[in-house]
Amino acid sequence: MAELSSSRKEGEKTEVLYGVESAVGQGIKFMSNVKKQMDICFDSKGPSIVVEIDSYRNGYIDIRKRGGKIRAFTEITRDNVGYCKELMKLVDELRHLDGVRGGIAVNEKEYMATTCLEKGKPLTQVIYSNAPEMVRQGQYIFDTLWSKAIPAEYKIREIEEGIEPEKTEVVFGTERIIDITLQGFHTITKRFDNCMDCTGPRAFVRVEPVWKGLLDLKNRGIMLRFITEITRENVPDCKKLMKIAELRHLDKVKGNFGIADGRDYRASANVKNGRPPSQLVRSTVQQFVEQQQHFFETLWEKALPAEKRIRELQAGVQLESIETITDPHRVQSLAFELASSAKNEILAIFSTSNAFRRQERAGLVQMLTGKAKEVRDLQIRIMTPIDDAIKDTARKLKARLQQQIEIRGIEPSLRTGVSLLVVDRKYSLAVELKDDTKETSIEAMGLATYSNSKATVLSYASIFESLWHQTELYERIRQLYEQLKVHNETQKEFINIAAHELRTPIQPIIGLTEILYQKEGNGGGGSSGNGEHHNLLRIINRNANRLNRLTESLLDVARIESQSLRLDKEIFSLNNVITDVAADMEKSADVGNKVKFLFSCPDRDVFVNADRGRITQVMYNLLSNAVKFAGGGTVWITLAKELNDDGQFAILSVRDSGSGIDPEILPRLFTKFASKSEKGTGLGLFISKGIVEAHGGRIWAKNNRDGRGATFAFSLPLSGKHPDKSG
Repeated sequence: MAELSSSRKEGEKTEVLYGVESAVGQGIKFMSNVKKQMDICFDSKGPSIVVEIDSYRNGYIDIRKRGGKIRAFTEITRDNVGYCKELMKLVDELRHLDGVRGGIAVNEKEYMATTCLEKGKPLTQVIYSNAPEMVRQGQYIFDTLWSKAIPAEYKIREIEEGIEPEKTEVVFGTERIIDITLQGFHTITKRFDNCMDCTGPRAFVRVEPVWKGLLDLKNRGIMLRFITEITRENVPDCKKLMKIAELRHLDKVKGNFGIADGRDYRASANVKNGRPPSQLVRSTVQQFVEQQQHFFETLWEKALPAEKRIRELQAGVQLESIETITDPHRVQSLAFELASSAKNEILAIFSTSNAFRRQERAGLVQMLTGKAKEVRDLQIRIMTPIDDAIKDTARKLKARLQQQIEIRGIEPSLRTGVSLLVVDRKYSLAVELKDDTKETSIEAMGLATYSNSKATVLSYASIFESLWHQTELYERIRQLYEQLKVHNETQKEFINIAAHELRTPIQPIIGLTEILYQKEGNGGGGSSGNGEHHNLLRIINRNANRLNRLTESLLDVARIESQSLRLDKEIFSLNNVITDVAADMEKSADVGNKVKFLFSCPDRDVFVNADRGRITQVMYNLLSNAVKFAGGGTVWITLAKELNDDGQFAILSVRDSGSGIDPEILPRLFTKFASKSEKGTGLGLFISKGIVEAHGGRIWAKNNRDGRGATFAFSLPLSGKHPDKSG
C-alpha cells in the first residue's frame, strides 16, 4: 500500500510505502537501479537485516558484480560485531558512528529512508523519493555523517580488545561541563595538569563542587600541576590553590586546557569573571593528547615558581623576563622607547657600518644626541665598524657633547652579526642582522631578544665593557706599531747611511796598510823597530778588514729588509763550492789544525742555478759558526738531494760537536743580533736566511740528539741542468 504525494514534475514522486511486500519490493527495485554507487546507513539493527534476509543480501552482491560501489555506516556494538564483520564482505567500506537512528539510502537518482528497523526482519515502512532536491538533500546528510564516522576496523578492535574509543567532542552548557569535569576527576589515577588564564584560579577555588573535586584528588595522592598568570588581583586564589597543588606563573596565558593522566584533554575559551565556561572541547585522540602534553611540559619549564612571582608582586619588583620578538617594527619602536627612557647610561654595539647608518637614517642617533643634551649626566658609548662617514659623525658628536658621548671602532676580529643596546644596565635589546644590503633597519633585521633580567642584562654589559677595553688596547697597539714602523725605518736609514759612510774611509785604510805592509816586507829590515812596525801594520789591516766585513753585513741587512738584494745567478756545482770553502778555512790562521772537515756527498755533482758568491757567503757563515762553537774536533758537511711536493732540492747540512745552541737563542736564531757572544754581531745567520730564501730555499737549525753540538742546514732548488749542456 502506498500513499502518494503531489509531484511538481511528471515522473517525480515522493511516497510512503507500508507493508513488508511494498517496502521490500521498493528496496530491491532501488538496488537494481544503482549504476555506480549506493550510500546507505542504518542503526545497530541494520547489519542483521542485510546479512540474514536473502533479498537484501543478494541485492548488495548484485550491485558489486555490476561494478557498483557501496558505502555504509552503522553503530557497531558488542551485540552486532558478528553481523558487521559479515557486512564488511558485502560492502566496499563500512564505518562506525555513535547514535545512528533509523536508516537512509541514496543512489544516483533515488532516496529511501526508514525509522522502523527490527533485528533480522524485513522493512515494513519506507519513504521513497526520486525528486532531485530530496536526493541531493539525502546525499548531503549522508556525506556529512560519513565524514564524522570512523573505520569499522577501529571500532571492532576497540570492542574486542577492550580499548577505550578515541574521540573528540564539544560539550555545551555550564552544568553539563561541571558534571563531566567531576566525572573526569574520579577516573584520574596519577596526574592532572592544567594551564589557565588569570581568571582560572577563581573558577577552581570558588566553584564549590570543583574545589571539593580537587581536594579529593589531593587526598588520593594525585599530582596536581597548574600554570597561570599570577596578578595582584588573583593572588588570594593562587595562594589557596598552592595549598593543594604546585603552581607556576607565566605571562599572558590565553585560554584554558587540562590533561588527565596524559590521555584525556579538555579545553575551553577564556573564563569570564571566574565562572565556569559554557563550551568545552574534549579529546581522547592519543596523538593529539600527547602533543598537548608536550606543549604543557614546554610551558612548565618556562614558567616561574608561584612563590617567587608573589614575592615580586608584594615587594613591588618588576617581573624579570626574556622575550623573543619577531616583528621588526616593534623592535625598532622598542629601541627608541628604551633609549628615550635612559637616565644614566646607554651602551650600543652596531654589527656593521651599514647598521649604524641605517639607525642614523631612522633617527636613533639623533635621538641619542637629543637625550644627551636633555640629561646632562647621561653617558653614551657606541662601538661600530668605522668608515670615513662614521668618523665624521663621531667627530661632530664629540665636538657638540664633549665627554657625554664616545664612538669607537670595532676591529674586524671583534665584529658579530648582532647589534646590542643596553640601557641603565636594566634593559637589553639584542638584534640579529638578517640582510646587511637592505636600506632600512626594518628590512635588515631578523629576530630580536629583549630582557630586563638582571643576570642577562649585566652579562651583555660585561661583554660590552670587555669589547670596549679591547678596542682601547687595539688602538694603543696600533699607535705603538706606527711608532715602531717609524723607528724601524729610521734605524734602517741610519744603518744604511752609517755603513756607506764607514765604507768610504775603510777602503783606503786597507789599501794603504797593504802597501806599507809590502814595503816593510821588501825593505827586509831586521831591526826590532821594523819588526814592530810590521806587526802594527798587520793589526791595523786585520781590524780594518773586520770593520769592512761589518759594513758589508750592515749593507746586506739593509738590502734584505728592503727586498733589494740582487742575485747574479749561474749554474754551478755545489760540490765544488763546498770543497773550496772548506779548503780555504782549513788554511786560515783562525782554524789551522784545530778542526777537521769531513765531506759526504753524492757520487755525481749537484748543480744549482744560484748566485755563487752569495751561496759561498752562506757556506762561510755556517762553517765559521761550526768552527767557533766546535772548539776543535770534526765538522761534518753533508750534501744530499730531496724530492717533496714543491720539487727537487739540494740539502746541505753542517754538523759540529760543540756545546749546541742556547735554548734561549734557538727560537730567534735567524733574527738580527741573535747572539750571546760578545765577539759576534749576530747578523751572519740573518743574512744567510735572507740569501737562501731569496733563492727559493729555506734554512733551519737544531741541537743534535746525542746532546753534542748542533746541525745547521739549508735547501736550494736543483737546476736540473749541467752547465756544459745548457744550450
